Amino acid sequence: MAASLVAALLSDHAWAVVVASAAVALVAGFAGAAGPRAALGGVLVLVTFIIVGGAPTMPDEALRISLLMGLGGVAMTIAVILPHLVRDPAAVRVALGEVPSLPDRLREHLSWQDPFVRHGVRLSVGIGVASAIAFASGYPHAYWLPMTIAWVTKPDLEGTVSRVAARILGTVLGIVISGVLLIGLGVSGY
Repeated sequence: MAASLVAALLSDHAWAVVVASAAVALVAGFAGAAGPRAALGGVLVLVTFIIVGGAPTMPDEALRISLLMGLGGVAMTIAVILPHLVRDPAAVRVALGEVPSLPDRLREHLSWQDPFVRHGVRLSVGIGVASAIAFASGYPHAYWLPMTIAWVTKPDLEGTVSRVAARILGTVLGIVISGVLLIGLGVSGY
């Protein structure tokens, strides 16, 4: 909710969105130090920030967007947790009780040699540069560029390279399939 609210409020100010996106990316990249779910949460917050901040200006809609994001979060939480509570309430309590505290999990990663710190810095620079290019392009929905970086970039080089390769392969296959369909169906004008 906070990411969508801040992004919507800043959406009229491109350079503020660029700087804030880089800051959110830094935190999102480091979030993985708290665990895989935190890493996914960081990416989702970053993508939300990028989409709302990069969409055509909408500060007047900031509160409504934020409340809708919150409502979606509540609905998703209910959909995920309720079935577990119905099946085995004790399992949820045990799982929650075994998790070390967040400050303890993050404290052990506070070093420039830590992969999550380096990932956060790389992600921050990449998102900042991509956001600046997106806004400079003048396209109304250019947030796809930084959003792609948010989805593809992983803390390890192998993970990032394999995702980039898969993204390129998927794009090429999509172009080929679309071309074959357009030609095969006789669609013109593309």
